[in-house]
Order: sequence, then structure tokens, then C-alpha cells
Amino acid sequence: MNGTYADLPAGFQLSAADILFTYARPTSIALIVLYSAIFLVGFTGNLVVLALLQKKSRMDKVANAFMLNLAVCDLLVICLCVPINLGMEVYKSYVYGRVLCKTLPYVQAVVVSTSVLTLTVVSLDRYMAICYPLRAKVLSTKSRVKRSVLATWLVSALIMLPIAIFSEIEVKNIVYPVQVDLVLCTEKWPSTAAKKGYDLGLFAVLLVLPLGTMCVTYRKIALKLWRRDSVFQKRQGEHCRMNSKSNVMHGRRRVVTVFMALTAFFALSWLPYFCLVLWFDFHDPSDLVSAQEAAGVFPFLLCLGIANSAIDPICYCISDRTVRKFMRGLRECAKEPAGDDAAGIKQRLSYRSDRPTPARPGQESLKSCRASLDGKGRVVVTVSMTKSPKRGGIV
Repeated sequence: MNGTYADLPAGFQLSAADILFTYARPTSIALIVLYSAIFLVGFTGNLVVLALLQKKSRMDKVANAFMLNLAVCDLLVICLCVPINLGMEVYKSYVYGRVLCKTLPYVQAVVVSTSVLTLTVVSLDRYMAICYPLRAKVLSTKSRVKRSVLATWLVSALIMLPIAIFSEIEVKNIVYPVQVDLVLCTEKWPSTAAKKGYDLGLFAVLLVLPLGTMCVTYRKIALKLWRRDSVFQKRQGEHCRMNSKSNVMHGRRRVVTVFMALTAFFALSWLPYFCLVLWFDFHDPSDLVSAQEAAGVFPFLLCLGIANSAIDPICYCISDRTVRKFMRGLRECAKEPAGDDAAGIKQRLSYRSDRPTPARPGQESLKSCRASLDGKGRVVVTVSMTKSPKRGGIV
């Protein structure tokens, strides 16, 4: 903070508000814009994912349950982490009180931990379902899936319990350039060794072990699904049966691809943040220049980690078949369909890719089009057209 005000012009007067309100600084403006975009995209996207999962009755029930849990976690991250961090970029002093100082960091950590544990459980479940399908039918029951989801929350709550215990309000008195009492919410550990040990444990439990497990399982799944297997090659006289098997294989590949992408984005989003936390624990305290540079990068790495909760719904929606059909339906609505009905008659058509026949000469077609999802999650494009003959140049 000293470097920020070192070159102030002579006679310039600062107040405590100038120190605490930082929304006018370039870095704060950038973070405010980023957090605002993350909130809008993440909140809207996760609500869309939840709505899609409710309508997808044919989807794999196990993958549906885990994806639902992941969407809930992402929505909680967006609603809890983004407003608090955004408020801290506007006003640097902590004003939320002792209770929220213990509760909010704990809940935020539990939600992030639940996300990574959910992705790990999904990779193990997909591995069993694809490599050992008979065992998976016995293990992946509805009750077991519910217990697995509950276990991810309980384990995360236990792992992150020290954060709630050691989070405390701290008041720092800053003298330069003006005297300010800065309120902070920090973790006060009994010793530095305990803090280092806990951070190393989190790094191993939330990144090293899960990512290692997911890399191994998805590698074996990829070898199983994407290799050339003669069983799934088309043969003469077996087109119907082989096409059905190909559709099943394509659906499995699509589900696995979605979760592989979610895993990759999670690693890219949170790995830099955890690495910087470890750097703070083990760096040389006398190296003040590096510490200041790392402190300037830290808010942006935290923002990158939180952005993962906005990337997940985008990744899911891009790869989702229903969303792609819905977008194709909107493109069909942008075209100019016309029918050959009698004059003055309205009709409603539901179609996917076929186009009606051109209108008769001397007729004009007034069209309204709507793309929607039915109760079974299927895309329905509804076109309403009114045709009228031309009379004297007036329709």
C-alpha cells in the first residue's frame, strides 16, 4: 500500500475513505467487471442447467444426479463468493461481522471441495459403468448415488472445519499515508507449521489425488470407448442392431466427454490459486518485492478459480444435445417457412429440419415461430402461419 501513495503531489490531502474505497483503481475496476460478468453468466447458466436436468428424463440417472449436485455447488459459489469478493473490491475493510467471518469462508470452501469430490466420484462411477457394467448395475443404484452425493458434502464439511475454527476478525492500524483502522477476516492458526501442514493437506486431497484419479480413470475409459472394436462395426444384415449399439456408445462418449471437460477446466481454474497459497506459506519473508507482486496477482487467481463455476454450465450447454437442437430450432425459425393452405387458415407445425412447400402465387404468409422444450425434454419448433390472398395490392 505504501508504494501506491509514494508519489503523491505536495499538499495533497488523503482521508480514510480514500484508503478504504478502492473501486476507482484500475485493478479494482478490472476485478469488478470480471466478477460482474462471472455472476451474470454463472447465475443464468446454472439455472439453465438445472432446468435442463429437470426435463431430461431419458438421461442417465446417475450422471443426472451428479450433474445436478455439481450445478447446485456452482450456483452456491456464484451466490456466496462473488458478492463478498465484489464488496471487498469496493471497500477494503471487512464489515460483515464475526459470524459471517467464520461462516462464509467455511461455506465457500465446503462448496468448492464438494465440486472436486463430485467430479472424482463421477470419474469412478463412469469407469465402473463402462469397464465393468455388470458390477455397476449392482453398485450404481439410486440409494447408493444419493449416499455418494451426501458423502461428498459430509467429507467436505469435515475437511474444511479448521477454516471455521481459526477464522477471526483482526484490526490492523495503518499509519501511512494516513491513520486507518483496517478490519480483516483472516485465519489465526496456533503455529505457522500447522498452517503449512493444512495447506499441503488440502493441496493433496483436493488437487493431487482427485486429478490423479480422474486422469487414470478417464484414460482407461477413453481406451474402452474410442478404440476400434469389431463388436461395434457395422455388418451386413445387422444394421438395426448395430445402429442401436452405436447410439448407446455415442451417448456414453458424450457424457464422458462432458465430465472430462469439466475436470480439465477445474484443474486450470484452481491449480494456480492453490500453488500461490503454497508459495505464500513457504516463501522467504525477506523477499518483499516478490511478496508484493504475488499479492497483486492473488485476487485475479481467486477470480479465475471462482470463474470455474461460470465455465461449467457453458461447457455443459455447448455439449448438450438438447441445447444444440434448441439452437437449430431457433435457426429454423429465422428462415422463411410457408405452406400451401387455403387462404385465411392458420396452422401449427412441429418440425425439426424439413421445410414446408412454397406458398402459392398471389398469397402472402404471415409467420410466427417458437422453439421450446416439451415435457420429455424434446425440442419442438412451433410455426404459426396465416395466409391471405392479395387484393388490389393490399393484404
